[in-house]
Amino acid sequence: MAGLIILAGAVAGWAQTNLTVVRHNDNTLWKMTCDGTSNCSAWTQITGGFSVQPTLTWDPAINKYILIGIGNNGSSIWRSTFNADATWNNDWALVGTGATGSPSPVAVTGGAYGRPSWDQQLPASTRFIVLSNWGSAAVLDRETGLVWEKSPSTSTFSWLNGQSHCNELTVGNRKGWRLPTIQELASLVDPTQYNPALPSGHPFLSVQSDYWSSTTSASNTSDAWGVGFFLGGVAFWLDKSDSHFVWCVRGGQGVDPQ
Repeated sequence: MAGLIILAGAVAGWAQTNLTVVRHNDNTLWKMTCDGTSNCSAWTQITGGFSVQPTLTWDPAINKYILIGIGNNGSSIWRSTFNADATWNNDWALVGTGATGSPSPVAVTGGAYGRPSWDQQLPASTRFIVLSNWGSAAVLDRETGLVWEKSPSTSTFSWLNGQSHCNELTVGNRKGWRLPTIQELASLVDPTQYNPALPSGHPFLSVQSDYWSSTTSASNTSDAWGVGFFLGGVAFWLDKSDSHFVWCVRGGQGVDPQ
């Protein structure tokens, strides 16, 4: 069973139960149960083939991600860790049942997401993750932890209709979208770029000019804040009855009322 990595499971240190893994050579799904010591059941194949994007599980006790690998002998279970910035420590340690055998390091494609933190500044190549399990229609921003539409609508809306559009939106078979706050929307801006003012190498498509935020102007409640992605400017005088673009986001904290 070499070449397997963990996709899901509860973590307490290395202790895990109901480990679910995908075998890279044929994308079949397998399951094992461990009791948190050295006792693990045999691998059991779960019916059906799956194309699943690997993920790692964050362990707040050690501020690292936990990766489980299967030894070359096909039975020993090894543990390694990733740091919050997605660097691999290559610190394999034998933690499961079976004879000795070196682990089989596996390619972690799209799964080593560093813990979101607004103090990070990442290049676009590692900052933005196109989520294949969302039909590649959504993008995770690893700096903020927010999930954005990869290709926002090219239609324009009034501020109120823009709120409704996002609230009712389905992307990647998921609802829960909303209009971003001005701080969230502005977090995408790279002031060194223009047309659009987004980080070089970003994965987004069909980005237009002026976008609504959900934030009402404190100086005039008939206006709302917005971002112009041609030059990256932030403005507070957009009349809510005007028509502008919307870029929906998932996660974080919205504003009320909507």
